[in-house]
Amino acid sequence: MNFMLFIGPIIGVAVAIIAAVVIISVVAAAVAQKDINDED
Repeated sequence: MNFMLFIGPIIGVAVAIIAAVVIISVVAAAVAQKDINDED
């Protein structure tokens, strides 16, 4: 059970980092797509 107490926060941090990376990627892709559309 102590193993879960130790691994829990690590999983939480990993999920938070992955979520942040995904959000940044989506925003960056949206901005890039917007720039391409603006050039047209």
